[in-house]
This record gives sequence, C-alpha cells and structure tokens, in this order.
Amino acid sequence: MNSLVVYGSTAGNTRQLAEKIASVLAEHGSVECHAASEMALLDVYGIDLLILGCPTLSHGLWPTMRMLLENTPTRSLEGISVATFDTQSHQSHQYSASAAQLLAERLHKAGAQLLSPVKNFFIGERKSSLEDRELERATQWTHLIIEQCEAIRGKEIVSLTYA
Repeated sequence: MNSLVVYGSTAGNTRQLAEKIASVLAEHGSVECHAASEMALLDVYGIDLLILGCPTLSHGLWPTMRMLLENTPTRSLEGISVATFDTQSHQSHQYSASAAQLLAERLHKAGAQLLSPVKNFFIGERKSSLEDRELERATQWTHLIIEQCEAIRGKEIVSLTYA
C-alpha cells in the first residue's frame, strides 16, 4: 500500500501525530510524510491512501492546508481513499468547526473516498503538547484506517478478477 500523509502544524503537535501515523503506515507499505507548506498541490499519482491533518482554528482550516486544497485540481482525488484528523483544545471542540471535518468535506467534493470517521486529537491545557495517550490513539486510528483501506483494495481485486 502506498500512502501519503500531509499535515499542517504550528506548535509541532500535528507534525508529531503525522509522523506517528506515517510510522504505523510504513509497516504496511511505502509512505511519504510532508508538511503542507512543502507542497504546491496534492500529487496522488500511485497513492492508495491519503491522510491529511491540521490544527483546528477558530475561523476554519489552517491557511496553508486550505491553499493546498484550492491548488489541487477538481476531481483529481477521484477514487483515492482518504482520512482526516486535527488537533484542537477541548474548548475549541465545543465552539468551532472541526478542521478534520472541513478537510473531509473538501476531499469528498474532490472525489475522494472517505475512510473512518474523522479524528480529533486534543492538546493539553498548556496548549504546548498533546494530551496523554494521544499518540496511542493515533496508532489505533491508523490501524483502523489500514484495515478499511485493505478491505476496499481486496474488493477491487476480486471485482477485477471476475470482470
């Protein structure tokens, strides 16, 4: 399985999660992990799984991630399996839209196939680090995504065999 993890990060928390997710994915195939600021557009040629994550901001998506999605051609993600996550405080979870949900909506409009529910990871009270066990939750979530992606790929192989 070929995977691409793209993240936006301000304090390093989302980057830390993205790197953990990428390390789990690496056990199941090739994976690249990039900051959204390093990319002009999402190049998903040869990619089976795309995972995007960024912080939730009070006014929507992290600006660099929003620009990356705006620069990606319409319908270019047709058929790509995707999952999204964000980082946020418990307080922002109550009062603002989830960046993970906003990412999922944009990716769906671009033709992507959404896996798993979106995932919110939480920042501690000091907002300088992830809450305890968030990296463990990221590992569990990634295993769920891998299972879903492999089930989809298995169905595609079966349908091609009998076509």
